[in-house]
Amino acid sequence: ALVESLPVAIVAVDTQGIILYANRKLDDLFGYAPGSLVGVSLENLLPESLRASHVGHRSGYHQRPHSRPMGTGMDLIALRKDGVEFPIEAGLSTVNLGGREITLSSVVDVSRRKHNEAMLERRVEERTREIERRRQVAESLRDIISLLNSSRPLQQVLDHIAAQAGRLLDADAAAIYRLEEERRPMMVLASYALPDILRANDFQLLLESLPTSEEEPHPARRAETEIAAAGSTETSARDTS
Repeated sequence: ALVESLPVAIVAVDTQGIILYANRKLDDLFGYAPGSLVGVSLENLLPESLRASHVGHRSGYHQRPHSRPMGTGMDLIALRKDGVEFPIEAGLSTVNLGGREITLSSVVDVSRRKHNEAMLERRVEERTREIERRRQVAESLRDIISLLNSSRPLQQVLDHIAAQAGRLLDADAAAIYRLEEERRPMMVLASYALPDILRANDFQLLLESLPTSEEEPHPARRAETEIAAAGSTETSARDTS
């Protein structure tokens, strides 16, 4: 009655791995009817792929029995009656009853803890990536400021800025352009991996080919919309493939 009232799942097995006793908490944890696990092999509570190796581990433990508290880093996978696998933590101890060696094990479902650990790990990785990105941005800004204060040609500075922007944003291409006065197209001043068709001269032809009217936006603005839509479609096609 005392063991039945414990809030921890308890199972007792003999040296052959046959279950001699399981409290109600363990029955509920594995999805079995009360008392139905008695006489069943302990390996039935493990995935089939782990059963053979567990027999070896169990045999080694009985040759050198010792107490092993929970939380010693032994990650185990258990199997419920419905076939669902879940992570557990198990503590072990051995008692001698009437000359018979009995191993007692306390079992805890650690699914929630594993889930929380995985979430924390993902957050740490995301934070690490963000810190690295900010470091790269800071270094890039220092490089740009250094170039601006140097005697380098303006075109070289603009090309460097476009390349840095493309790398930092992990973009397929980047460009620095200038909007001219009304009725005049955008002019690409510097670019990084920009397709030839979108470079200065061809880009101008593309813009001039677009229809205009009083209701339509400025050709340069219209071109921006068209290019953004094309880029979005291309990205979606890559993701789908």
